[in-house]
Amino acid sequence: MGFFKKYRLTILIFLPVSCGQENDILEPEVAAFSDDAVAEVSEVSIEPASEIKPEDPEASENTELIEGEADGPDALAAPSIDAFTVAEQDLETVLVQKDAIQNIQWQTSNAETCSLTQGNDQISDEKSGSLELAFSQDAPMSLSCTNAEGVIVNKVISVAAIPDVVIIKFNLSGQDADIIGVKKDKEQILEWEATGAESCSILQDDTPLSTEHLGSEKLKFKTDAKITIQCLNLLGIQAEKIFNIVVVPDPKITSFSVGGEDKKNAEFLSGSNQQVVWASENAVACSVKQGGVEIGNTPAGAVDIVINAATDLTIDCENSIGIIKSKKIEVNLILIGGIAATVNAFFFDPGWSGMVIRIDANNNFLATYDYDEGSVIGTYNPATGEVEGTWCEEDDFGNRASSSDHVGDAEFFFVQEADGKIKLDGRWREGSSGDWNNDWKMDLIPNPNSDQEAIENDLIQRLSNSSTFCP
Repeated sequence: MGFFKKYRLTILIFLPVSCGQENDILEPEVAAFSDDAVAEVSEVSIEPASEIKPEDPEASENTELIEGEADGPDALAAPSIDAFTVAEQDLETVLVQKDAIQNIQWQTSNAETCSLTQGNDQISDEKSGSLELAFSQDAPMSLSCTNAEGVIVNKVISVAAIPDVVIIKFNLSGQDADIIGVKKDKEQILEWEATGAESCSILQDDTPLSTEHLGSEKLKFKTDAKITIQCLNLLGIQAEKIFNIVVVPDPKITSFSVGGEDKKNAEFLSGSNQQVVWASENAVACSVKQGGVEIGNTPAGAVDIVINAATDLTIDCENSIGIIKSKKIEVNLILIGGIAATVNAFFFDPGWSGMVIRIDANNNFLATYDYDEGSVIGTYNPATGEVEGTWCEEDDFGNRASSSDHVGDAEFFFVQEADGKIKLDGRWREGSSGDWNNDWKMDLIPNPNSDQEAIENDLIQRLSNSSTFCP
């Protein structure tokens, strides 16, 4: 902005006068120059406008004040904005991080008043200064200064508040942990979404998958991998997340058995003690249950159980990503004629007194009875439910099987009657060719009384003595 002076140009012109018309001045419309007329410029003067007296009507009419500019030799200097920066930048548009504190600086000269505004809000009336502001949204920063004569100077910086990049979604099939285990070759869904991003890069190891800030991708993994999302905003501020993908092998049950049996079905005597054994690979835990009740929870182990009824033994082994492998063994009781055999089943009849029988997993049949210190050894046939064996007793002198009338054949069947009671229906004969006697009938006594229990205990002891049985 400059200064200037106004000047007045005065030209004196003398016009010709004809004879006889002395001191008469021609009217303007006839004051044209002719061939015999002489015009002479006697004086040309240029006077500064400042020298013209204010009362001179001609001078007042040609002088005007131009708004915003100094006028005259005594005019004040125009105000100026010597420095004005936002975040140390004086560009027309400045990018700043949203809600982050920014430094505002300004310096002026020749100003009477100044006003610094953020949007529509005045934040300072200082002529020079520094302050800190945060921008939650785009807003212009405007500095306006005026001197005493009303001359105004303005400067505006447009401030764009750039939000941070926020990765609001980044998961693999719903999982967002730092380490994610997956099943080999099983399809997974990668999902992501970022806000405030100018650009994004989705990578599987070093292979680009996408540059979109919102999307999904179907993936399968044969080996371990790394999935990365990197997003930048206009300021170059980055947000990043990483998944480490681990391909986890399926769990494997390497062994599962009960009483040495690893088949789907196993039979045992009621009341027998059996050991359950299991082992696995790639499992973090195995749940072993007997009839729905957990008896073990380690990847490998062994535990002793009692078989009192038909039941299921199950094992469920799980790896680190929740994949489960299972096995089951159906455990049934050994049946004799449709009746469950116990380890030491006690039968009783007033004529025969008591008898304890035992059948093992190999269908070997053993029995001891109270009458004449008798015993039976034989074989149980699961197909027919029949027991065939040999009985023997002591003679009056304590000799076992001393004559043919103290040893012979025996056969037994087990019957469950309508009232639920179990009976032994047997027959016997002396030797191997005599007539059969069909009077070996006894009742199963689940809960012996005290007298019967004494007999039972003695018979059980005799079962463990090999000399009890016939040679």
